[in-house]
Amino acid sequence: MNVNIYFDIVALAMEIVLLVCFKNKRRIGITAFRVFYYLMITQLGVTLLGMTTAVIDVELNAEPGVVGYTLNTVYMFLCIFILTMSALYFVSLIKLDRQVSQRWLILIYMPSSFTLIAATAVNVIAAYQGLSLFELRSTPFAHGFILVMVAYYMLTIIGVSIRYREQINRQVAGHVAVAALITMLVTAGQYFINTIRFQGFVVSLVLVDLFFEVLRPEELFDMSDAMRKNYLYDFTKEDYLLKKKFHIIVIKVLDYKVLAEALGFDNAEGFMKLITNYLMGLGYKGTVYRADNSVLVFKTSELTKQEAETLRQTVASRFEKVWSPAISEVILTAEVISLSAPEQLKDFDAFSDFLKAYIYAKGRLDSENGVEKLLVDNEGKHMLEAIKRALSDNTFQVYYQPIYSTAEKKIVAAEALIRLFDPEYGFMPPEDMIRMAENEGYILQIGEIVFRKVCEFYKNNELDRKGIEYIEVNLSPIQCAQRKMAEEFEAIMKEYGIKPKQINFEITETATTNEVDNFIRNMKNFYLRGIDLSLDDYGTGYSNISYLYHVPFTVMKIDKSILWSAEKNEKARVTLENTYKLAKKLKLKVVQEGVENEEQIKRLLELECDYFQGYYFSKPVNGDEFVRYLKDFKLPEVCK
Repeated sequence: MNVNIYFDIVALAMEIVLLVCFKNKRRIGITAFRVFYYLMITQLGVTLLGMTTAVIDVELNAEPGVVGYTLNTVYMFLCIFILTMSALYFVSLIKLDRQVSQRWLILIYMPSSFTLIAATAVNVIAAYQGLSLFELRSTPFAHGFILVMVAYYMLTIIGVSIRYREQINRQVAGHVAVAALITMLVTAGQYFINTIRFQGFVVSLVLVDLFFEVLRPEELFDMSDAMRKNYLYDFTKEDYLLKKKFHIIVIKVLDYKVLAEALGFDNAEGFMKLITNYLMGLGYKGTVYRADNSVLVFKTSELTKQEAETLRQTVASRFEKVWSPAISEVILTAEVISLSAPEQLKDFDAFSDFLKAYIYAKGRLDSENGVEKLLVDNEGKHMLEAIKRALSDNTFQVYYQPIYSTAEKKIVAAEALIRLFDPEYGFMPPEDMIRMAENEGYILQIGEIVFRKVCEFYKNNELDRKGIEYIEVNLSPIQCAQRKMAEEFEAIMKEYGIKPKQINFEITETATTNEVDNFIRNMKNFYLRGIDLSLDDYGTGYSNISYLYHVPFTVMKIDKSILWSAEKNEKARVTLENTYKLAKKLKLKVVQEGVENEEQIKRLLELECDYFQGYYFSKPVNGDEFVRYLKDFKLPEVCK
């Protein structure tokens, strides 16, 4: 009998590639990920042993011997164990307390122990009777046993689904249940069809599907390879409910913003990735989370308080040495602290309050009573409360900064800027407010509110009749990552009767860093519908020239820092001049930000700048003041 093992060869390649993709992710403290890793390892064993036993039994026409029957014993055990791991993976997606989880583990693992005994016994009998390996797998006992195991584990999955139907994501559970059913049926089917090895290929496809559609590692990790903050909160809340003790090592890179502005966002993320990999390479069991752009949290439940302090000292001493990514060697300034729960952070609210306070705290913690003092002051908590009040009371304001056209010699546009004046907190700096909103999950809601206000303002004041061709609206990276963001914003524009050319979206480099496919899709949709796109903050670390190649920008906004530096620095002056030449060759319109005096205007006119924006014309003003400004605008003498 000939056996076709070509599908197994393909399956083996797929499984190795999948394991490589999974390599750096398996250390995270998520049960579902760990189980999936063992599921992949089990399937790799099934594929390898299935090929090996086929070659021994058929292709070489050899007697199985002790080695053959031993390998076949392991193969038969792993065929059942793949069913075990499929059921276990389904259960791992449900958050159960430890006692309940242990009961299900016993029910799931119990048949596997009997399987190993049964597989050993039947192989010994087969060796005594002189059966080939495939003859053994074709016996009624082998067929009956595998079918009973499939039925047992399918009933287990059904039982779990019914028992915990309120605790599971039905879409995900349905996806995994179908995957488990396919895995079980093809594994059993391989016992009935021996002439072609198909089990490994089909199950490998199932594993690839689960990896990218259910686990979705790109949604778990950011560019630094740390897990996203929402998982830190989810898993920590679960730890408190289960009364687990844990320690956190918190690393705040104090010069992150300087790095991003000087070297670019991607390079700053490269440093954070180095830190993440360093933490994971220390040999401690734990997970690294990204609490903020500049803050990483290493969370572990395996250390004593003294061991955690020793780890903190080790990490702190590492920052006395250089970090060496591809671009340059840098000594980073960082604060490293260690906290224990529930000793220092007694409950989840205390944990959450501490992180918010620490992220937005200025400078370092006090050496004594730092945590307690931080929780009392808690700038982050007060900011979040102000944002929530503004959302509830609809008190966000939109200010407008005029944009002057050198060709038309008038105000033709404005940039919309969000402002928050809270009766209790006072004025909140926009940069801090946006950062908090992004971190706490309110930016999508705020972004829609701002865009609706802009559209309503443009329509109600008939700005097109007042000469305003378009309003610039800033987009957050999180907004750009939403799959249907373009369609949703276009629907709002239609609701208010706003034409595509009356809106211009401003994008910075950071908007393209995550969910690249969604970002590119949204930008292309805007462009194809006639909505112009501006590359914002060009000339800083947050705007990279490479994005000009991939995104259909029509406008380049040059950061004020280049203009201001060009007045005092020859290299900056050359940079400014060549930036304008580049923009012209790329057929991009140029908006110069930060225009504040007549000397700058004269120089920019020589460079054939298209638009001016800055305090020389007006600071950002509220809607009523902007309308009055348009009515009273007089062309400055220097612009005539």
